[in-house]
Amino acid sequence: MIDKMQRLACLYLTFLNSPGGITFQEVRRYMNWAYPENEDSARRKFERDKEILRSLGLNISYYAPGTLLDGVLIHKGIYVAEEEKDIATIPDLTDSEMNLLLEILHEAQNASETKEDKFNIKAIIFKLFYRNNSFLNHQQHAVASFDTGDTFHIVQDAISKGMVINFLYQKKDGVIRKASPRGLIAHKGRIALVAEDHGKKDIRIFYIDLMLDLTITQEEVIADPQFDIRNYSLHPLALKKHDPEKVTIEIKDEESDILSDFLRNLPPACKLTSNGNSYTFLTTNRNALFAFLMRNPQLLCGLGPTSIKESFLKHIDEIKNLYRDEI
Repeated sequence: MIDKMQRLACLYLTFLNSPGGITFQEVRRYMNWAYPENEDSARRKFERDKEILRSLGLNISYYAPGTLLDGVLIHKGIYVAEEEKDIATIPDLTDSEMNLLLEILHEAQNASETKEDKFNIKAIIFKLFYRNNSFLNHQQHAVASFDTGDTFHIVQDAISKGMVINFLYQKKDGVIRKASPRGLIAHKGRIALVAEDHGKKDIRIFYIDLMLDLTITQEEVIADPQFDIRNYSLHPLALKKHDPEKVTIEIKDEESDILSDFLRNLPPACKLTSNGNSYTFLTTNRNALFAFLMRNPQLLCGLGPTSIKESFLKHIDEIKNLYRDEI
């Protein structure tokens, strides 16, 4: 069972990975394991968690329906993690000084006897580490390992020390994976590691809960100054199934909020732009787009370019043929 600290960390990452804002319903859908109660109870629990994150240093703003966010009309109430000019950042410490600071926090947490002390230590962790951009951009420091028997914290430890890891991945055939951790992202209430897979010689995304027998090696990660974790996402349109393809969708005016919700949080690499009711973006998973359009046929007015439109019509024919005998 995921403890409260991990629930808060996952909610925190969900806010950070939703620069365009996120509704309570979306949070609950992504983190259904965290808020399984009825609507009222789930809302109260979410509000308590949100206030804790605020007290830990995350500035969360609420935009009501009918208000503007960066010039865009908001159709549903959303929560946005705002950037702050006076964010507490990690001082300019050497590796030895940083390791000593992590040790002190670790020992302080173990020695804490009151809930207030434990809470204050968590506040220090969030304000010094989670609030620092290096946590997401994979510089050398992130968060101390507070439980070396827990995969989530071991991964944090590896990131903070800049060390290569070995692990088994449940989705594969028992092969030991060797990877250089780059950062963490959140997707539907689950935390995933973005890492360079040494065997594949490419960046891969691994769900933390599917990683087994995780160990930290003595090999240091080679820093990549070109790496930007914002370009990595588990958004269905960004999953790499093929080379990037440009898509343009024209929709009915009254259906814009449905498409906007679907396209929200696309990574910058997808280059999303809009002009009235026309949206253009890149996708590496056209089938995810087709599945969305099949679920929402009422919104579509136009689809381009021709190659994408023809692929969509072929996809529809394949679905019809699949169920022809049952109709």
